[in-house]
Amino acid sequence: SSPPWKRMGTSGIILLKAFAGRDDAGSKALCTALLGLIDNVLLVQDFKDHQLYHPRINAAADYSFSKLPRAEQQAFKALHDHYFYEQAMARLPALTAPSACRRSQPPAPAAWSCTF
Repeated sequence: SSPPWKRMGTSGIILLKAFAGRDDAGSKALCTALLGLIDNVLLVQDFKDHQLYHPRINAAADYSFSKLPRAEQQAFKALHDHYFYEQAMARLPALTAPSACRRSQPPAPAAWSCTF
């Protein structure tokens, strides 16, 4: 498994830099705990519009999700499914439409050239 900071991006890197050079057991334990908190979120902030949040992929597998009351888990699952599945399905016809792709001419007869 990859280190937690590889999955969380900038926040994890900033945290690791803050703890750089601290080799005592207490600092290591605190840094590990904080990395776990950063990694254990249900929503992530939009990088362009900081007033928007998006559900994390597979957030229902996280510890924080398991601690939500049942009704909130169901509400989050509905939000997650709408965001990832219904929105994706709305875009799917444009991606799979026959007019969007045309067969390339030889010498690559099996290749496809798509424009969107």
